[in-house]
Amino acid sequence: DQLTGLKNRRFLLAHLKDDVDLSLRKYRDLNTSNTQKSVLGADMIFFLIDLDHFKKVNDMYGHASGDSVLIQIKAILEQVFRETDYLVRWGGEEFLVIVRFTERNKRLRLTVENYHFDISGGQTLQKTCSIGFACYPFITQKPELLSWVQVINIADHCMYAAKNTGRNAWVGVNSTSDDFDDNAVETICQQTQELAQSGKLEVLSSVTENKPINWSTT
Repeated sequence: DQLTGLKNRRFLLAHLKDDVDLSLRKYRDLNTSNTQKSVLGADMIFFLIDLDHFKKVNDMYGHASGDSVLIQIKAILEQVFRETDYLVRWGGEEFLVIVRFTERNKRLRLTVENYHFDISGGQTLQKTCSIGFACYPFITQKPELLSWVQVINIADHCMYAAKNTGRNAWVGVNSTSDDFDDNAVETICQQTQELAQSGKLEVLSSVTENKPINWSTT
């Protein structure tokens, strides 16, 4: 990406296929009698990160200050994640991070919240972010049912749930059932709460239990 120096979508399209093929191959090779839900080193987690109220930065301080905030996000991501993780500017104020086996969502949210962005002239400001995440393969019993692009769509759904529930939060879902078909993404995004209540989805979130997650898609 020319502004931030992070990877861009073109890089992802060119390089992610090898990681996806490796993941699928490991799941295919898994003995059918093995009851493991995942295979060591085979799962990838897709994090979608969106800066909260970013438009206000541009409106109040100008687009140069907004660009400065986006550039500094790279330092935050490099502080939280590893060199082997993919750090991608997904578009606008959205960023995509692809990692293997990590629980860094809380650390990332707090790092952004506590960071003082330098926006020129000695001025600093603080921002928060909303994070959505989902794992690939999403349905381990049917690893090829959903593509990595569809998993990003689920992560995007979770990110908007975090924003709709007050922002400065992370929300993710895991599949706990193989009872999904080719319309899985649509079903998951439209019936998230029902699927969670029936035990087909596991919801992971920083949102407290006494504040229900807003899964609205409108």
